[in-house]
This record gives sequence, structure tokens and C-alpha cells, in this order.
Amino acid sequence: VVDPTAKIGQNCFIAEQAVIGPRARVDYNTVVGARSVLGFGARVESSVWIGDNSRVGAEACVGSNTVVDSGVSIADRVKVGKQVVLQIPGNYDKDVPEKTFHHRLFDRPVRIYA
Repeated sequence: VVDPTAKIGQNCFIAEQAVIGPRARVDYNTVVGARSVLGFGARVESSVWIGDNSRVGAEACVGSNTVVDSGVSIADRVKVGKQVVLQIPGNYDKDVPEKTFHHRLFDRPVRIYA
């Protein structure tokens, strides 16, 4: 379901049973997985992959070149920086700085320096 007030960019793939809420914005080259939900006014920048059964809360922002793995929930108004990988299923209720890697093999987030 895509709300008529949502804006979807070019070359996006939105899987079955996904919900794109009112005033949500999805930039180009983005994948939204099955049964995922983007809340009211959520913003997803370009080249983002959102896995199945994920949630991006109302007015939350996901930066470009980011991976949000299956089962991840991003709370309302949370900002996720650019080039972030969120692979630990759970609820992210605080802002995530750019170039951060959350992986199930590490006991804490790891910064990526390139």
C-alpha cells in the first residue's frame, strides 16, 4: 500500500505487503522489503536497502547507502546516518551516526573509518 501523498523516486522496488505511509519520501535506487512499514513523513534517501518485516518510524530519516536488515525497527524521529549497516534485529530508538556497523558478532556498534 502506497499512500497517495508519498513520493517514490526512480528505480525503486517495493515488495508485496509493504506499507508506505502518508508524506513518506523514498529516493531513487531503494528497495523496501516485504511486510515493511514506513511511517508518516519517514524519509529514506537514495540507495538504501530495507529488509523484510522492518519498520521505519514516523518522521525518521535513513541516510543514503545504508542497509537496514530484516526485523529492524527504527523508532519515530530517529536519524540514521549515511553508510550505516543495521544487522542486529531490534528497536533503534536513538540516532545512529554515519559509517556505523551494527553486527550480531560484535557486542557494541563499530565505527567504519575509510
